[in-house]
Amino acid sequence: MPIRKRNDSARARPPAGRAAFVAACGVLLGALAACHPATERAKLPAMPQRPIADVLASHTPELMELRGVVGTYQGARADGSPVIVVMVVKKTPALERRIPKRLEGWPVAIQVTGEIRAMPDTTP
Repeated sequence: MPIRKRNDSARARPPAGRAAFVAACGVLLGALAACHPATERAKLPAMPQRPIADVLASHTPELMELRGVVGTYQGARADGSPVIVVMVVKKTPALERRIPKRLEGWPVAIQVTGEIRAMPDTTP
């Protein structure tokens, strides 16, 4: 019987298919982790803790200090959900960056109203 030589180099390397399988599993596990409910919750905006009227009242003074802001009010979106509305003279990129998208979990919308002036007193 002839003596066969053992091929150690073939056993030292894993099959090419195994490396691809391990890499694919890593990608799959990463994708599954991204879909995990706890991860998704971390991406969601914070739930409001205070009533919208309280949040609006406490943040209106700082919003009114921004040049171009002429008022704030509590409004509603098309679906009826509440929103904090910031009225501005003109919508500019600089102003959009300074007005937050959310305040304490409540959404904020910008409304262009132009300048707002008080009407003259006409009472006799």
